[in-house]
Amino acid sequence: MLGWNVSIYIPTPEQMQDLKDSGHHDYSGTQGLAYWTTTSMLGWLHELEMQGKARKILDSGYPLRYTARARDVLPLLADEALLGMGVWPHTGKSLYPDRIAACPGDQLLIIDAMDQS
Repeated sequence: MLGWNVSIYIPTPEQMQDLKDSGHHDYSGTQGLAYWTTTSMLGWLHELEMQGKARKILDSGYPLRYTARARDVLPLLADEALLGMGVWPHTGKSLYPDRIAACPGDQLLIIDAMDQS
């Protein structure tokens, strides 16, 4: 495994209906909150799952898909080291502070982690 592309977004109503799909959604219309590529493992995400704050709904690596509430995920975006942001050479991260600030704590989010191997 070379790393992960991580995406956090607010799903459309149609995606909410179809979360256990094969992972090949049309993401047009989604509101992305954060994207990054990392070589780090996904310990922060597994920890949320162990605490009952995230639920894995796809387990193929193409993507791994979790659901979690914004209140449990969005505060973690401030800790770039925890999330492994910026450790993949020549790639960046995209954070959308206005969208993140406007996101209610009870909003269900989708977290996709796409294996880069």
